Amino acid sequence: RQFDRPKIRVDIRRWRNKWKDRPRTADTGKQVLSRILSYAVAEGGLATNPCEGLPNLYQNNRADIIWDTGSLERLCKHASREVANAARLAALTGLRQADLLKLAWSHVGTNSMEITTVKSRGKRTAIIPLTRDLTRLLKTLPRRSTVILTNSDGRPWRGFGSSWNKAMKASGLSESGLHFHDLRGTAATN
Repeated sequence: RQFDRPKIRVDIRRWRNKWKDRPRTADTGKQVLSRILSYAVAEGGLATNPCEGLPNLYQNNRADIIWDTGSLERLCKHASREVANAARLAALTGLRQADLLKLAWSHVGTNSMEITTVKSRGKRTAIIPLTRDLTRLLKTLPRRSTVILTNSDGRPWRGFGSSWNKAMKASGLSESGLHFHDLRGTAATN
């Protein structure tokens, strides 16, 4: 009954704002509460979810953050060959890290690469045109496994994030604000 009161949204907003100095934490709390209330609506315990429409506190727009050629070259200079290959491939394909690491040679066709994406749970297919630069890069990559990107042992990656972080630190880019995911935006921009 407490959640069917007209003023409950004010109380939820006040509760969320207790953590406004940590906006991601505040939003996570609101999202968890919203999930619980959505379940109550589905089960007939509530008429509506009072969290619906409450805006998040955390705002982040990284659309304008891309890897310039100098930063990418700097990373590749200090990274292992395998991490450098992953960075270059990400900058040319725009694939998310999880999709990039499962990208197999069998996904490479005559004119494009086609892969069902992890985030869509296999419902969407990414089609990446084989540009001149992408084709050139693929020709330089060793075929040591069914997947394109492998670790130094020639096996599919495990612990890629750790290797990426080491490369970022070694190149002096760990404080630059650049993330692996920004290579996706770089590909879109290019």
